[in-house]
Amino acid sequence: MENRLAGEFMVEKFYAYYKGTRIDAYEGRRKKLRREITTKPVSKAELFDSLIENDRYPVMPVKGRGVDGLPYFSYYRDQGPRGERLDGKGGKETLAHSLFQDVFLLLPKFKLKDNLDEVIITIDTVTVDLRKWIDEKHYYVIEVMYRLEETKPYSYYYKWNGSLAFEISVTTELSKEKIEYLSNLGIQICEFTVSDKVVSKLRVVENEISAKSKQAFNRAIEENKKMEEAELLALNVEQSIYSKYVREYYENYRYNNTEIEAIILGNVNTKEEWKDKYAIMKNFEQQENEMKRRIEQARKELGTLTSLKKSHINDIKKLEQDKNEISVEINEMENKVASYKELNKVNTALKSTLKQLEEDKDDLTTQNEKLTNDLKNEKQKTIWEKVFKKNK
Repeated sequence: MENRLAGEFMVEKFYAYYKGTRIDAYEGRRKKLRREITTKPVSKAELFDSLIENDRYPVMPVKGRGVDGLPYFSYYRDQGPRGERLDGKGGKETLAHSLFQDVFLLLPKFKLKDNLDEVIITIDTVTVDLRKWIDEKHYYVIEVMYRLEETKPYSYYYKWNGSLAFEISVTTELSKEKIEYLSNLGIQICEFTVSDKVVSKLRVVENEISAKSKQAFNRAIEENKKMEEAELLALNVEQSIYSKYVREYYENYRYNNTEIEAIILGNVNTKEEWKDKYAIMKNFEQQENEMKRRIEQARKELGTLTSLKKSHINDIKKLEQDKNEISVEINEMENKVASYKELNKVNTALKSTLKQLEEDKDDLTTQNEKLTNDLKNEKQKTIWEKVFKKNK
């Protein structure tokens, strides 16, 4: 929470605006060390916490606190917002929070997933740390405020009034009061929670940044470099490591098409000027989804019919094959039958011949017997004739 302490707003901010352009604390610190900007007196300050003319306050770049502190922007004494920030944030800036805020400020497009809701979001413009005043003494801060170019499904663009508030949670969750207040204003808010595993990993990275920054600073001092030059060298080392991990997570979401799992919170109040468009688009999407469902069902049925057709074609081919095989067998059988018939004819002829031969045999046998008897009789007759002749 942003509170006044000894007349100074003790808040750490990682981003500021310089001549209308957003810069991070590394760049702000570098500009100060190189004397590219004026930080004193406050009337000549060139860095501000916002682009909104009537709600912006001068800030100064500050070296990180402690051994592993990140550089940050701080308000000048008695020059910050005259009110209380109600969402309990704004204290010491952590690497995990700064890094993921940086990632979501850089992404031009990403896929947001919350249980069954999946929305592809394309960004038009983005604002960091946008204040929303409840009254003259109290306000909330939206960490990342997107103006949307489009969403898919398209109806979310109209439902969310063309914008989306994005919050990064490391240790502090969004309050019910903040969600309800922003929802009533027509601001859809979603919360991305940095996992404990990633937070633990980045704590190790913080130690790495601190150790290597200190080494670079001490080495520069040993080489008799000026203090400002030594601080610049250490700052370059810090930013190099920090940027490496920003790129790692950025590329994971940007190029690997990794879904960003975040909770879409509250029940946003769709404004009157958006309601009709939302209703029309939502109805169109429902009809489109129903059409897609029917098309998908038809595709499945077509797939089933295609499979049946293929199966029937295969069955027909098999039947054709069986038919051909049977035809071959029939032809072989017919050939065999024809052969059998021919053999039968030959057999019948042979039987007839055999019968005739047997008849001829019988005739010959009869004739032979007759001739034998005749011969026998003739012999006997001759013998008797010889006997009679002798007796005479």
